[in-house]
Amino acid sequence: MPTYRRINSFIPGDTNYCIRELPSVPNQEVLTDAWWTVKDNYTDADSLAEFSVHITPYTTVSGIGEITNNADGSVQLRFIALPIVSQFMTPNETFYFDVRVLSNVGNVYTLELGELFSEMSVFNGA
Repeated sequence: MPTYRRINSFIPGDTNYCIRELPSVPNQEVLTDAWWTVKDNYTDADSLAEFSVHITPYTTVSGIGEITNNADGSVQLRFIALPIVSQFMTPNETFYFDVRVLSNVGNVYTLELGELFSEMSVFNGA
């Protein structure tokens, strides 16, 4: 069952991080892909998302994030939402997000569902 969270400190147009630590993965699987997807409504298709950050173990940390599968079976998911992906989000509005992962054997797990509140931004779109 996914964890439910609320992100209250998301500022559109800033660099925003979503870092999650997993103590283990079922059946000693290895995570190959992960997505942090933010939508207007839970029921919206992923293609209609405000933004989605897709990471793999091979993504560079200076880009959009990275999956780190540790020798002890723990995993770190490091998503980086660059300013360009959120610059046009409406401030002072609630959005909905999920964090999903894909394992090396093809299993998909929804780890987290939640609400994301976009705070005021000083970004001017220039």
